[in-house]
Amino acid sequence: MGQQGFNTKSETYAQRRAAGRVSSAKPLPGRAVYRRRRKKVSLWKHLFGALTVLLGILLAVAIYVDIYGDAGDAIPQQRVDLAPVPQAPAFDSLNGTSETLPDLLGEVAEGENPTEKIDTQLKRDALGNPIGGDATDIMAGPAASNASPTVTPLGDITINGQAIGGGLIPAPVAGLSKSTPYGPIPARGSDGRTPFKVYARPYTAVPNTKPISLVIGGLGINRTLTERAINELPADVTLSFAAHAPNLQSHINAARKRGHEVLLELPMESTDFNPAEPGAEWALRVGSEASVQNKRNLDRLLSRASGYFAVTNFNGDLFLQRSDHVVPMMASLSDAGVGFVFDGSATAPSLPTLANASRLPFLKAFALIDTTPDAANITAELERMSKLAQGGTAPVGVGFSYPQTIDAVIEWVNSLKARGLTLAPVSSRVPVR
Repeated sequence: MGQQGFNTKSETYAQRRAAGRVSSAKPLPGRAVYRRRRKKVSLWKHLFGALTVLLGILLAVAIYVDIYGDAGDAIPQQRVDLAPVPQAPAFDSLNGTSETLPDLLGEVAEGENPTEKIDTQLKRDALGNPIGGDATDIMAGPAASNASPTVTPLGDITINGQAIGGGLIPAPVAGLSKSTPYGPIPARGSDGRTPFKVYARPYTAVPNTKPISLVIGGLGINRTLTERAINELPADVTLSFAAHAPNLQSHINAARKRGHEVLLELPMESTDFNPAEPGAEWALRVGSEASVQNKRNLDRLLSRASGYFAVTNFNGDLFLQRSDHVVPMMASLSDAGVGFVFDGSATAPSLPTLANASRLPFLKAFALIDTTPDAANITAELERMSKLAQGGTAPVGVGFSYPQTIDAVIEWVNSLKARGLTLAPVSSRVPVR
C-alpha cells in the first residue's frame, strides 16, 4: 500500500492503533460483512396466483366437458318410488280425537272404592256402556244378565289375530315377508302361516243363504272413487288395487281398516300392450329375454305394499297364454304364500292345471260386470250373477271402479237378503292347496 501501508503480519493491532492508522472502534474480523435488508414476501401476491391457477383448471374442465361430454348423461333413466312412511296414529287409547286420556271413573274422593262408582240410575258401567239388570250385575259377570253389553269398537286392537270393530289386522304382520333388492315381499312364515290365510277376511257361512262374491278393481288411481269404494261398499266386497298407484300402502291400510280384504293387480302384456302406459315398464311380458326380467319385475310389483292375500291380472291375454312364462310366475307366487285370482277376461284354459301343479291357491272369476260403464248393463250382469248364486253356483264377479259400477253395486247389495243371498269375501271361494 506504498508508504501509508503497513505489514499486517509484523505489526500488532496495538502498534497500528498507536500510530493512528486504525479507528478506536472494535475492528471487523477479516473483511467487512454488510447485511442487506430483505424484502417481505407478499401474501396477497401468492393468493392471487393460486386463485388464477384454480380458475384456469376449472375453465379447462368446463371446456373439455362442453366439447367431449354427453348431455344425455344428466337425464334420469329410471324412477325409484319410495313407500310412504305411515303417519303415527293419534295418541288416544280409546280411538278418540283428544290427546288427553279420558277420565273413565270421574272424580273419586280419597278413600272411596272406584268400582262402586257406577251409575245405577242410567244402568251404565264405569266405561259408560249400558248394562242389563241392576248395578251389581256387572260384578257378577255376563251370566248374571240376560242382555249382552254393548262394547264400543276400539280401532286396531286385536283378538286372536283379528281386529275388533270390523277392521282387519294391520299390515305388515311380522314373519310374513322376506327382503329383496326392491324391498320386502310376501313370504311363508316359519310357523306355517301364509299371507293368504293371514290377510284374507275371515268368513263364516250364513245359514239358509247362498254366497256370492264381488271384486271391485282399478283402485288407487282416482282418489275420489277409491275413497268411495273403501267407505261406501260393504266390507265383504273385495277391493283390488293397481300396483303402480301412488300412496298404495295408505289406500290398502284404509281398506283393511274398513274390513275389506285386498288384491294386488299385476300388469301383464296384452295384444294391445302400450309401453307408454303408467306401470308398463314393470309389466310381465313375453319374449326370449323376458324370463329373467319378469322375475325382477314380479319382485318389484310385490314389494309395492303389504296386506294383500292374493294377486290378480291387469290385462294379460297374451302373457297368460304362454305357459313358459306363467309357470315361473306361479311358482314365485306359491313360494310367497299368496293366491292368484284370474279375472276371466282372457282365454287361458291351462291356468287351473298350472296352478294346481304349483300348489297355488287359484280362482277364475265368473265374469266382468262392466265391460261397458253403462248402468243398465251393469245391473243386468249383477242380476245374472244373482240367479246363478240362487242356483248354488257361488259366482265371483269382477268390476272396475266406475262411478256407475259403485252406484249399481250399492243398490244391488240391498236386494241380496230378500233373494236369500249373502256377500262372501273372494278369499272364501278360493280353494287352498
